[in-house]
Amino acid sequence: MIMSSCADYKSQEFDVTKPASIEGMEYLNKYDALKTYIDRAANPNFKLGAGVSLSDYNSKGVMYRLITSNYDEITLGNEMKNESVVQADGSLSYGNIPSLLQEAKDAGITVYGHTLVWHAQQRAKYYNSLIAPTVIPGTGGPSFFPSDITNSTFDTGISGWGGWGLQSTRTWAQGEGPNGTNALKWNNTQAGQSWEAQVAVDFPTALIEGEKYVLKFQVKSSVAATVSANLQDPSNYAGRGDFGSFPVTTAWTQDSLTTTVNGANAKRFLFNFGNVAGTIWLANVTLSRVNTAGGGGTTWKELVTNGNFATNDLTTSFFFTSNANPQLVNDATKGQVMKIASPTILTNDWDMQFWVLINPPAKLNEKYKFSMDVRSDADCSFPTQSHYKPQDYIFYDMVGSIKSTTAWSTYKYDLTIDANRIGNRDGIGSIAFNLGKIATTVYIKNVSLTKEVQTTGDQIIEKTPEEKKTILTGALETWIKGIKGVSTYVKAWDVVNEPMSDYPDPTKLKTGVGNANLAANEFYWQDYLGKDYAATAIKLARQNGNPDDKLFINDYGLEGNLTKCQGLIDFVKYTDDACKTLGVKGVDGIGTQMHISLDVNKDNIVQMFKLLAATGKLIKISELDMGLGGSPAITTPNATNDQYLKQAELYRFVVEQYFANIPAAQRYGITQWAVTDSPAGSGWRPNEPIGLWTISLSRKHAYGGFANGLAGKDVSATFK
Repeated sequence: MIMSSCADYKSQEFDVTKPASIEGMEYLNKYDALKTYIDRAANPNFKLGAGVSLSDYNSKGVMYRLITSNYDEITLGNEMKNESVVQADGSLSYGNIPSLLQEAKDAGITVYGHTLVWHAQQRAKYYNSLIAPTVIPGTGGPSFFPSDITNSTFDTGISGWGGWGLQSTRTWAQGEGPNGTNALKWNNTQAGQSWEAQVAVDFPTALIEGEKYVLKFQVKSSVAATVSANLQDPSNYAGRGDFGSFPVTTAWTQDSLTTTVNGANAKRFLFNFGNVAGTIWLANVTLSRVNTAGGGGTTWKELVTNGNFATNDLTTSFFFTSNANPQLVNDATKGQVMKIASPTILTNDWDMQFWVLINPPAKLNEKYKFSMDVRSDADCSFPTQSHYKPQDYIFYDMVGSIKSTTAWSTYKYDLTIDANRIGNRDGIGSIAFNLGKIATTVYIKNVSLTKEVQTTGDQIIEKTPEEKKTILTGALETWIKGIKGVSTYVKAWDVVNEPMSDYPDPTKLKTGVGNANLAANEFYWQDYLGKDYAATAIKLARQNGNPDDKLFINDYGLEGNLTKCQGLIDFVKYTDDACKTLGVKGVDGIGTQMHISLDVNKDNIVQMFKLLAATGKLIKISELDMGLGGSPAITTPNATNDQYLKQAELYRFVVEQYFANIPAAQRYGITQWAVTDSPAGSGWRPNEPIGLWTISLSRKHAYGGFANGLAGKDVSATFK
């Protein structure tokens, strides 16, 4: 023991390589808080923002401290949106919003309002109830509401009816229905399970859950068999009501089947014919809701879609000769109207025409009411015709001769279809308006063609487009006045979010028209308030907010689609002009979301910033986050260090290009939408490494890239 304790100590020489993870942490730890890298002298009004949930911020935990130390401003992801505040009965509940605003104010953090008008996350059921038809209850025994299937007699074809399975085909069977009427003909070359070949029709709105429906139809088959019919939720193929099985024979039979809707989103009706190797004919298909109250009356069903031209759809209810060249323009009195110029006198009045389509086609003894608002640059009149379909003439003077002056007037015409108008074939499919000899320009608004419907149930009175617009403008005011009133601390807002379409034309506004699969919380204000809906929202926001509030119009995908970017810019210009008409200040700024990945086109990013800067508006990167690309997207467990370095470089590029291309006076700021990587169960880019911190709140290379971009230089030696 004495000898060992007195032995000389000799140091052992070891050369240990520092782990890459430790080296990376050391490099990142040399950075200061993000907001310290902003040159405040050159950017006195610039705000570095972060997206955050209300609960994460109000809890005053680690996320609260991280946000407060690194950022100037916060944007709530969901809690200030319409659906979170507006309740099922239309009342407003602000929850913890007031406490959050106070917490932010105490911390010296500003709050950005997100969002006043959007199509998603809306209290859609409530708003739809406001504009629903007025129902006058009937009396007596059980009866039926009108059919939910519009193309039920196949008079003009089989549009609206889809089909699939077992290489089957469906065709329009003219004259092959009962007593020489029309039918839908379905052919299977092979037999399988009943559900393996189907013919289906979708409804624009869901059938009412818990209500009873009666299905009536005529059917025959080339072979005897037993088939079935049911209702379905097309979003997930779940059954929503079963009419059961029924026999088909080689002779026409009349069937009547009943079911009760047993779930939400019942928007599809199906015949299941997959077990029949042969041909089946369907005719006169109706699906009617049972009205237990009974009674009856007369209602008028509107046949014209977008007759007020609130959206840009001119294809559903209108048709034009090639020289008509319709345009949608803004009128100071009427808003968006249809303009058709016919400056020279042509040989015949029918050498320039437009048609209003009638679906389903008019039949003998049916009653209709036609009306439209019209004016022209010079006094004129133009005649009308009835056609089976456009350019298939039947009869002159369908709804009289339209007289137009330089002042707006409303033209009305009531008619009953008689033998002259209908010709020797059953079904007027369109009304022609002949402009060939007017030698001026006409402007048209509020085109309406309603059909008398005799019901044996309650009377259903549809609201007019103007009534719907008035009602919803009031509802929009209630929402904006309420949220602005409780949020006086908020001085900047997305007044309109994501207005532009993606397909087919990104220069047009989004619309819900024609979409049979709207989500339960989708509501398109523009479909009812028209193209001026943004100006209306701005007016309400300015009337009910702070005098110096900054109001933005915000959209996504602008860096990936420069046509959409220009379309948004044009819409902002349109909205500014509409705001002038309303006597209020227009748009203050434009937000570009920038949910991007490593495969983004860098040249497009630069061009986007230049296009936005040229507007002279404040420009904000409103929801920046960045994935690693791939299809499917690369997830956090599969990410490599090289990909993280490229992510850091791209974050730096985006931030530097913002400062390089947006003039100082127009730099509102940049908001990082995902502070941390996204958890696996998230509803937003799940399990993608999109943030500046990991889920465990460790800094990533992206943090360094972002900081270098803010500073405009390498703040710390770059880790490789």
